[in-house]
Amino acid sequence: MVKEKKGGGLSSSLYKKAFERFQLYYNDNDINKPLPILAFFADSFPHIEANISGYAKTVLTSENGLPRNFGYYKWDEKNNCIGIWMERYTKVYTSLNNFKRPEYSIINELNDLYLMIENAPDHDDIVNWKLKAERLRKELDTIRTELKNDSEFIELYFIDSKLKKFIDSLDEKYNFINKEFEIKQIKVIGTSKSEQHIQFDFIDERTIFFDNLPMGYKRLFSIVFDIAYRSFILNKDAEATGIVIIDEIELHLHPTLQQEVLNRFKKTFPEIQFIVSTHSPLVISNLKANTEEDKVIRLKNDGNRYYWEPVENVYGIDYTTNLMEVMESDYRSSTIDKLINAYLVLFGKKKETEATLMLQKLKDYLGGEIPNLLQKEIDNQKKAYL
Repeated sequence: MVKEKKGGGLSSSLYKKAFERFQLYYNDNDINKPLPILAFFADSFPHIEANISGYAKTVLTSENGLPRNFGYYKWDEKNNCIGIWMERYTKVYTSLNNFKRPEYSIINELNDLYLMIENAPDHDDIVNWKLKAERLRKELDTIRTELKNDSEFIELYFIDSKLKKFIDSLDEKYNFINKEFEIKQIKVIGTSKSEQHIQFDFIDERTIFFDNLPMGYKRLFSIVFDIAYRSFILNKDAEATGIVIIDEIELHLHPTLQQEVLNRFKKTFPEIQFIVSTHSPLVISNLKANTEEDKVIRLKNDGNRYYWEPVENVYGIDYTTNLMEVMESDYRSSTIDKLINAYLVLFGKKKETEATLMLQKLKDYLGGEIPNLLQKEIDNQKKAYL
């Protein structure tokens, strides 16, 4: 995917042959042939939303399901299609509303019972709680059995399951990390079409409409929705292969989520190849890039051309080393570093007057005072000169 100039469109010259081969594969007319996902998420995603065309509106309201080629609708544009998938989700959810309500009601009750059983294993009512949980599980299985051949239910269950997999803890031993990220359920609120909103109910009892989600969450959930819907349209509930490109994968994310985000995508869509760009050492330091499947590549520019070079496995190294050695950036302002080093040298040589003046220069540069954490760092380094 190449642009010859900033304002131009994508040049097809480099991928023309590959695209022609793909067209031959696609036009083979085998309806059971698995088709790969292709998706691209720019650094502007999801800020710029695509207009829903007349064609897309017709498809979304159709009672005959979504045509397979819709899985490639606007796949390579900077504008996002989340409005399209949200509209589709709302339509199917509303259609199944009478079924979804008892299912989610049972799921909520089961979740509450599981918490009670886990937190109070010696309670007098523990036996009754377990019996009730078993009865509710059977009731839930019955509802799902009745619906298992319903195409809309299969669609909604697939989308929900992908999002649920994405937000679940990566490691049960560390399930306390990003607990506020976990969702209990998704539902559509409102009766008339113009007033309907998709609502996320989080484990910690927060309820937030999709449009009001923090931008980091909104971007991630939008990407998951997009990939999941394209996957379902192309291959129903089978696990899809394909290529997904995500530019600046760490945008708007808390550091703990930056550490996990790529592995969350890999866990949720295990057969898809993800090509991502990042400026975050937290992303690449948490990727085991020592296999044929996982690689870290550094993109470079010498003024006239772009080129790339492989990066050795950096899994587990500290972020400061990663930032300085791999990403070739200073971990803080070089001026601050020089002032601190000059102060320490003068302090070590017992030149108290000069050291005091240098410390004052550092304070002036920092706006009049040295932050407590930085002062502790300087004090620790001073011990080497005592």
